[in-house]
Amino acid sequence: MRLQQLEIGMAQKESRSNMNSQSIFNEVKVCFQDVLSENAAIELSLQILLWVKKTDVLPEKLRVDYARPKLDSRFVVEQLTEAMAHLSEAKRVGDSDVLFFPAPIRYQSVPTDRVQKSIAIAQSALQASQLHSFRLSLSEYQSAAIPTTADLLPSELAQLATGLADISPGTDVGCFYDYAGSFAQLATAAGGNAHLETPHQSNIPWLIRELAGVNFSIGFVNPLARNALSTSQKQRKFDKAIAPLPVGKVRDKKTIDGKWLSLLSRETSSKSLLAAVYALSQTREKLVLIVPSSLLSARGSEQKQRQTWLKNKQVQTVIELASGLLPRSNAQISILVLTAKGTADHVRFVDATTKRFVTRDKRQQARLTNVDQLLAIARSPLSEDPQISNVPVQQVLEQDSQLTVDRFVLSPLLKKAYSQLEQVSPGYQKVTLGSCVSFIRQSAPLTKTEGSATADAKEVRLSDFPEFGYLTIPNATLQINGQLVDSAMMRECCLHPYDIIMSIRGTTGKVAIASPHIPSPGLAGWLVNKSCLILRANQSIIDPIYLFMYLRSGIGQALLGQIVSGSTTPLIQLQSLKNLPVALPPLGSPQSLKATKIFERQVQLQEEIDFLSQEQSRLSKHYWGLDEPM
Repeated sequence: MRLQQLEIGMAQKESRSNMNSQSIFNEVKVCFQDVLSENAAIELSLQILLWVKKTDVLPEKLRVDYARPKLDSRFVVEQLTEAMAHLSEAKRVGDSDVLFFPAPIRYQSVPTDRVQKSIAIAQSALQASQLHSFRLSLSEYQSAAIPTTADLLPSELAQLATGLADISPGTDVGCFYDYAGSFAQLATAAGGNAHLETPHQSNIPWLIRELAGVNFSIGFVNPLARNALSTSQKQRKFDKAIAPLPVGKVRDKKTIDGKWLSLLSRETSSKSLLAAVYALSQTREKLVLIVPSSLLSARGSEQKQRQTWLKNKQVQTVIELASGLLPRSNAQISILVLTAKGTADHVRFVDATTKRFVTRDKRQQARLTNVDQLLAIARSPLSEDPQISNVPVQQVLEQDSQLTVDRFVLSPLLKKAYSQLEQVSPGYQKVTLGSCVSFIRQSAPLTKTEGSATADAKEVRLSDFPEFGYLTIPNATLQINGQLVDSAMMRECCLHPYDIIMSIRGTTGKVAIASPHIPSPGLAGWLVNKSCLILRANQSIIDPIYLFMYLRSGIGQALLGQIVSGSTTPLIQLQSLKNLPVALPPLGSPQSLKATKIFERQVQLQEEIDFLSQEQSRLSKHYWGLDEPM
């Protein structure tokens, strides 16, 4: 309770301080934003504020009042440079022997009146005692950093991540990839001994630390790079750690230190995965990661690593965050909490995407709310909250080690779908989709046409899927290898009568069914787009029309929606699709025949609608039509 009260008090104090600090910072930065780059404007603004705040401790010739009357902008900037060097006392800013070093050359192009105005704004703020407890809104200066999953990180999200770390006074806290000191400030405020570690050599962390009047150590090092750590540097282990993970790929894996590659379950070039493995290796107790959501669902190296963490009982909590949470970014992020001690028998999944924890403005920009409530349910193992689910580790492993929250925290729609599946009549069997269909993808050799004769084949795309009835004749064509037109591969990949086509990439879960009169496989046959998959039903087990109607139904679409993964491009993984539950009635049973009758009636109605639509067009042309005599 004491810790929760402390966090709430910290958040309220931070909010009040942020409002004044943000306004002051914005006013100063406006003076430079059209004459300097964004990063340079931010850094110069912070230096001006720090110069004014600490001018009394400087030698007289380095004080603001000595430099300000000068009309020459170059002189003022040179004085600023010397003042910053004096304040840093020429000491190391980071453990990597990188000295604090302002870059005055790019600042000398700033008009003198702009510099004078920025100093006046800062002095007014100092006189109003607004620089004594200076706290920037975290989103204001994160743009100076190299992009991470937490680029432009909102302050509420930083508070959530820091709260999940359970920092107590005296706790050693590692703040990895904390480019602008976001987490180091909060960890220090909570009583922790924070150490900021970043591969990006920048003055920003030092300036933020000095302006805020807090004390955390700073290290500039890329720990994943080969031979990055000098003999004078020793890697530190921390009780708790927080890390907004970098994104992208390492261009040359030879530059990665083999020590970290040896910790991976499978070799990878993913910066996020490498950074997560590194951070966990440097943590004694708890690690809080802000991760790209793809890390929780991707196959390959990511899946292997998730399996390892789960088998080692290291995955404690997963929190899904709302889309649009990061300003000027569409990146989908989540929070992953790992325990280095391997004590997690269950994984706690939390859905933080609902209105309870998110508000949106008119531009649909999301903002995290009720952080204290979210912290409470994320921590409490006994909570019965409908937006959480405690799942045994073995059950998660059986779900392909997928850590996406919507797999385990069911929406009201999914709960209704599963409830209806449980209440089906005794004649039904509960089977998986993979047990009653074959899955067929477009074969890559078919479209490899280099050095060979080519042929054109019809290609079915999502735009050809009708709302009702059978698949319509596709308009698009696909160039294929002419030597394979009569091959077994071509016959396999072409649509057969009653084949079901499903979109599995981009717009996912849409289905169509091929007519019994579809052209025979071969050059006249129809192929499907790479974003689609053919489901060829075993007609000795299931009626394909029944299966099509089931997949297109409300229940089917809800179940398909649950297995969609991918943060940038929605995707249905084949293994997940194979495990999709299907309510299977006996062949020829009233339940199966009912689906066929409904479908046939829909086909009939669609044909009538098409005929009436054509008739409407014909009648319109008869009145003042360009091709008709008056």
